[in-house]
Amino acid sequence: DHRITKAFYNVKIFKSDLSGKADSVHIDQNSGLTKMINLGRLQSSDAFKRKKKPILWNLGNQMTGDTIHFISEKETKFLDSLLVFNNAFLISKDTLGDGFNQIKGQKLIGLLEENELKNVHIIKNAEVIYYFRNSENLLEGINKSKSGKIEIEILNNTIEDIKLINDIDGIIYPENEFPKNAKKFKGFSWREDEQPQSVSDLFKDDPPLILPKIKGLENPDPFNVFDDDVLNRINNKVNLKTDNQFSNQKPKPNKLRPLKKRSIQSNILKAKNQ
Repeated sequence: DHRITKAFYNVKIFKSDLSGKADSVHIDQNSGLTKMINLGRLQSSDAFKRKKKPILWNLGNQMTGDTIHFISEKETKFLDSLLVFNNAFLISKDTLGDGFNQIKGQKLIGLLEENELKNVHIIKNAEVIYYFRNSENLLEGINKSKSGKIEIEILNNTIEDIKLINDIDGIIYPENEFPKNAKKFKGFSWREDEQPQSVSDLFKDDPPLILPKIKGLENPDPFNVFDDDVLNRINNKVNLKTDNQFSNQKPKPNKLRPLKKRSIQSNILKAKNQ
């Protein structure tokens, strides 16, 4: 009644509106909680373990952090909320340009409706780079700010509103005045090429599967199963009432009756002191 699923080492997840990668996952189907974690494999040479953090993609939004939890509704299976712990990073492409909207902080809380990210709260050491566009999609400026907390509202997969709360420090730049070396936060990593787009993509990074050829055993000779000493001991201890007694001299195959041979073997197995 209580199903737990655990998967280890370079785990990949795919759904039409959600995909992800992690070192390992732990899924509790009763509570709907999925934990994406990195295990402490200090001796691991796996490149994913050494360089990559757990990652989720949801309708154009990329989320990374040291650990990611997300909760699904048990009845509908829709995502309800997600938590990103430590070094939380949310990235999405600017709708028209080549820049990236970025939000980072210590912890991220995301609320979803029918698997679509709607509200995001970044808590502690929150920073944002956001490309402001008007109703005609013209770029009006680039906001780079930091504060104690940031609240974001997302509509139709684009950021609709941003609220900076506590200790606000930032500025909105015209595009031509925005410093080129400030377009990406430290730790920025856009990993779109890793995102599974189909079930077959789950296996695209795996090495080719090579099945070893297995040589079967040759058919055994029933009269070579035991050596002569073993056969003598059996003959001396078991009183076999048959006209084909085991002996040192192997009988010729054309004089054996298969029924008698099976009878001998059966009697041996049933013998009290075999």
